[in-house]
Amino acid sequence: MFLLIWACTGASGDTAAEPACDDGADTPYTFPSGTWSMSLDAVDENGCENAAGNGLHLNLGELTSVTFKQGSGDCLSGDEVPESDDDPAIAWEGTISGSDSFDLTGFAEVIFGTCVWGVEAAMTGTVVSDSELSYAIDATLVVVREGGYTEEGGEWQDIDGACDLIVGDEAHHTFPSLPCDASWSGSGTPE
Repeated sequence: MFLLIWACTGASGDTAAEPACDDGADTPYTFPSGTWSMSLDAVDENGCENAAGNGLHLNLGELTSVTFKQGSGDCLSGDEVPESDDDPAIAWEGTISGSDSFDLTGFAEVIFGTCVWGVEAAMTGTVVSDSELSYAIDATLVVVREGGYTEEGGEWQDIDGACDLIVGDEAHHTFPSLPCDASWSGSGTPE
């Protein structure tokens, strides 16, 4: 997940739908498309790590990769490159504003036992040069669905309060609360 590492097991991630930026050449802006190595340089807030040290870990110096693609007009999309198949990856979509700034929103969904939680995120950034950008992310982790699949037929059954099992400050909990907020900033260089 975009610079997000959590201390839990059994999670599996699904990315959002393929970003909608097309390949059109009709754009007044030039964004240095391609894969960028993104570094986490500062943590502004992390309300998603509990007292036992579980949850969302924002580690300074942590690196991840995002592949940006410029579309027609002011459209910009980005796909995070997950480190493993079990890591959720945020699919980003948004706009280029002027020749050097961008605003993207993204979402990733994580199935964790009986709790499906999601990451809703907003990234703002500035292209400093063809070889450097700066960014800031505000993210909220939210409950998407609670329940599980039945053994027969594999149909989803809603169960109110199913996410309560992973919320708290004990070692067996994953998050202090849901929803919870985190924000961080960093820089990027092309790979």
